[in-house]
Amino acid sequence: MLAEDLVDELFIGVSPVLLGEGIPAFPPRFPQRDFQLMECKSYANGSVGFRYARPQEVSRRARSEIRTQQSSRRARSEGEARAQ
Repeated sequence: MLAEDLVDELFIGVSPVLLGEGIPAFPPRFPQRDFQLMECKSYANGSVGFRYARPQEVSRRARSEIRTQQSSRRARSEGEARAQ
């Protein structure tokens, strides 16, 4: 869903654990998206939680694209049902 630009919010938790070279959060050459840090919370166990959100204009565009995709899928499935 991230690659399709359909995500408005991210919740990322970071725990203080060292695992060799680390594990990438996103695959190589993943398209960059604009998110703004909305909240940063630290916990007694040393972990940290981050909440990121998309800027409003991007969120509106993404929701519009989702509605368009859903309408296209509905039209295709209705057309397939008629063809049978």
